[in-house]
Amino acid sequence: MSDDPKARRAAAGASNLAKWKAEHPAGGNFRHGAFSRHFAKRCSDARTTAGRALRDVMRELEADLGTISAGQRIILGRIREKLIVLSAIGGHIDKQKSVLTEGGELLPCLRWGYTTYSEALRRDLELVYTLAHKRPSKAPSLEDYLKQRGAKP
Repeated sequence: MSDDPKARRAAAGASNLAKWKAEHPAGGNFRHGAFSRHFAKRCSDARTTAGRALRDVMRELEADLGTISAGQRIILGRIREKLIVLSAIGGHIDKQKSVLTEGGELLPCLRWGYTTYSEALRRDLELVYTLAHKRPSKAPSLEDYLKQRGAKP
């Protein structure tokens, strides 16, 4: 085995692909890129740069919001998912020579995926902050209510 890390990764990748092909002789959908389990694990693993960055962003959002309701927690989960997808698209764009195709049009991921996800992320962020300011006031306890009315508990 070579000491070159790039060669080791290439050999491991070839080995994994051969193993997958052996397990799926009919072919099928070999998942790669943002759809692979590896990518999702990398963003969830706080030992990786991507995982730490995502964790930090989510912690800052939670700190901004203060007490988080169940609805906000659901929306925060969706925000996290959208940030992962946008990160994958950004990584793909960084590897390209240009954001334009040979024909002068935007890359397909910028035409559909990026604008859709970034707009959905904007709406979710707006919603989660709107919910933070529209919390229902806590109803007084029976004891407090009776005190306000001048009655004895």
